[in-house]
Amino acid sequence: MGELLLAIIAAGHCNRIEAPARAPDDPSLLSEFAALQAASADFEVLPGLPLSDIFWTHHSHLRNGDVADRLKTAGRHARTAIPGGMISGFVATYATHVRAPLLYGPKRLPLRVKESITTAGAAGGPYLALVQCGLSADGTAEAIRACAHPIYHAGRFIPVASELERDVLRALEALQVALDAHGVECEVERCIGVGANADAPRIKLTAGREGRELQRLIIAVASAEDSITAVDADFVVTPARFADGAFVAWLDAAVAR
Repeated sequence: MGELLLAIIAAGHCNRIEAPARAPDDPSLLSEFAALQAASADFEVLPGLPLSDIFWTHHSHLRNGDVADRLKTAGRHARTAIPGGMISGFVATYATHVRAPLLYGPKRLPLRVKESITTAGAAGGPYLALVQCGLSADGTAEAIRACAHPIYHAGRFIPVASELERDVLRALEALQVALDAHGVECEVERCIGVGANADAPRIKLTAGREGRELQRLIIAVASAEDSITAVDADFVVTPARFADGAFVAWLDAAVAR
């Protein structure tokens, strides 16, 4: 389920921070969820059944009957495709804390998950959680299991593996603003899938002017100092290299070139 969550994030381009000149003025929770909802249409659960038909971006739909109604309809569609015609639905939800069996969010009741909640990495909240839902014996919908992945912040559903990675993203956003003042567009992309590494995630930085690419850099973020020689990247950020300013100094010199 974690792989599906990351795939939807990538399909919705939520793992990118566009150059300020092309980015929305105020990225928000709502705009990120809208991107996920649109991206869910790119995935097919069964022939003729897109994921978007059984995908929601607020767990209130579990309580108001929407999930149950849709799963019953999808189940009738699926009976000819899978034994029993049982279909799972998925709810993407924002969580500030995870304490199994509960997912906590701001200004709302916590969501209880029946079986398990897995979390990726050790960064802590906030999280984007993907909740698998099914029909209970009485025909109501219930949250069965969930996967919660730490993200940059509520307005940016960029997956992160550590608090250090959040610090690196803040530094790169500051760089984007500085370059924009000089007419240089800079895009930041957290790599997902090919080239991604759970131990040392990659962030791709692309800078250009008037549609012409000037510089492309790959930055790896390693939470352990001994990872520095084991990673193929233009620069490996470790806690020490971030704290002593080595990363920022390298970044300034690399972009200047």
